Amino acid sequence: MWRLVSLHMKATVFLMSLLACAVSLCGLVFISITKSIFHNTLALGLSEPRIAAQINYLHASILLSCLGVLLVAVPVAALMARHLTGPIQRLARATQALATGDLGYRVTIERSDEIGELARAFNTMAERLQAQQQDIRQINAGLEETVQARTAELEKVNARLEVEIAEKEDFLRAVSHDLNAPLRNISGMAAILLLKYQGRLEQDAVTRLERIQKNVEVECNLINELLELSRIKSHREKLEHFDLHTLVADVAEGFSNDFETRGITFAITTPLPVMYAEKSRVRQVFQNLIDNAVKYMRPDGPRQIALRLVEEDNAAIFIFSDTGIGIAADDLPQIFHVFRRAKNAVVMKVPGKGVGLASVKSIVETYNGRIRADSEPGVGTTFYIAIPRQYFNFSDSPRVPEEVAV
Repeated sequence: MWRLVSLHMKATVFLMSLLACAVSLCGLVFISITKSIFHNTLALGLSEPRIAAQINYLHASILLSCLGVLLVAVPVAALMARHLTGPIQRLARATQALATGDLGYRVTIERSDEIGELARAFNTMAERLQAQQQDIRQINAGLEETVQARTAELEKVNARLEVEIAEKEDFLRAVSHDLNAPLRNISGMAAILLLKYQGRLEQDAVTRLERIQKNVEVECNLINELLELSRIKSHREKLEHFDLHTLVADVAEGFSNDFETRGITFAITTPLPVMYAEKSRVRQVFQNLIDNAVKYMRPDGPRQIALRLVEEDNAAIFIFSDTGIGIAADDLPQIFHVFRRAKNAVVMKVPGKGVGLASVKSIVETYNGRIRADSEPGVGTTFYIAIPRQYFNFSDSPRVPEEVAV
């Protein structure tokens, strides 16, 4: 038992001796080490001033080490930041220069890392943009030359057209005067012959003189219509505001005898607006449409003519329909041309000159409008006339009318 205690105490003393040596290396000196076998205690003595001096020395060393690290780290960090951010700043300046239109700006960064690859890619992009801009400038220059050349050609063509239009108008006026005067003379001579010698002339001669008068009247009317057709676009009349419903009703009133004798009803089924246009030209449009509808009304079935208006965002659509004999699909594309009429037996029996719908189309087009027709033989025809809304005042339109029958 005592041997074990002795060994334990020896080990303890040995460990404390090692600790004392370690402390001595750090500048701490043991004063004394004592042991008591009976009380199992050790006494360790140290020099307090020496310890304080060593601690201060350690503090100063640590502080100086930190300062040294900072002095070295700050310049190194600055150099690294400059190494990284400098090229990026140059790339940003180059991007701004490119955005302002300076396609000749290049970035001079000679590096083999990702930033160097980015700089080379930027320079490649700038070169391509510059080349494309040069190509565009060359194309624009060529286009400008082409446009100038075409403009000069168009000016020449327009000047030639103006001359031709003026010559055509002069020709039509000359034709109107030079043909109307002799035709009127012929008609007058025929009338005098009938008046003076009708009782002494044979019936055949009287019939021929009457036919001469009728044909002269037809030719005079044709000449006047052609002259009026030529003036539609070249001689504009005064624009004025007028109630379109009243105008159409007045036009229809002129056909009241035809409506009554042939059992035809004419109806305006929607309100019509106030219009700002050439009143006589608009009257001519509905005059020709109603006249055609009456002339080509079929003898059997319902006999109706109707007009209604559909408002759209940019235009007013007039829908004029009738239950007439209709128009064949092959003839529809030709009906708006001068002297073109449908080619069927019924139409050929009806007197007409093929000028009315051509006049309607010309008048509609002077207001940037469009006209088309749908038709089915034996059922009827519908005309669609679209005119821009700028020529109408819907707020001043009259109240919604009842169905108007004339």
